[in-house]
Amino acid sequence: MVILYDAAGVRRQAGEHARVINAIIEDLSHGHPLKEENLKELLGHTPGEVAIGVLVGVVMAVCVVTLMGR
Repeated sequence: MVILYDAAGVRRQAGEHARVINAIIEDLSHGHPLKEENLKELLGHTPGEVAIGVLVGVVMAVCVVTLMGR
């Protein structure tokens, strides 16, 4: 399996991690026990998002080549 990393996916997951970390800090500051919540360890687009991105890229390239050829 190919694992792809990209800035948007990394930012999305970093934001999710920040949300969970902030919730942990909030719980600890109020004396609540920690919640069991696992975070994603691999960051980036899903394979479906990559496939759609490739498809959009190919369609855009065909459109640009068609328009420039006129």
